[in-house]
Amino acid sequence: VMGNLMSRLLDEDPSVPLLHDYLVGETIDQAVTGTFKDTVDQFAVSDPNPANWLQPTAYINWSPVGAGTVPDTIWMNRGTYNQLVHLGRGRKLYAANVVAPGQSGDPFSPHFADQLALYATWGYKPMNLDRNDLNGQTEEVIHLHLP
Repeated sequence: VMGNLMSRLLDEDPSVPLLHDYLVGETIDQAVTGTFKDTVDQFAVSDPNPANWLQPTAYINWSPVGAGTVPDTIWMNRGTYNQLVHLGRGRKLYAANVVAPGQSGDPFSPHFADQLALYATWGYKPMNLDRNDLNGQTEEVIHLHLP
């Protein structure tokens, strides 16, 4: 919900206009600047040294069962599967995702931890949304036959 609201607040001509003035007459720049200033002021009252405002670094400790190892990753306030979808006007559609540590749950697969670097740097990869997107991207095709 918040992502939808923020997207429409930032868009000068949203495809679905807002029916309420969430910024109470301010521009988006005024609202963001004012909020940032208020936040810094609140921190400065409690401790004037910005170095003390940081949280300690936490890590995700990956524990693969069976074989292989995956390096620890800095913990981020998000899930290990992330997906972004842009629903543009008309037929314009774009999506990207990342799944950590990797595409495969098989520790012997080369794809077991292949997205860990993307995840750790907040990166994403484009999603293949139709059959044409798979051209040149497919490594292997397995056909399953029912008995």
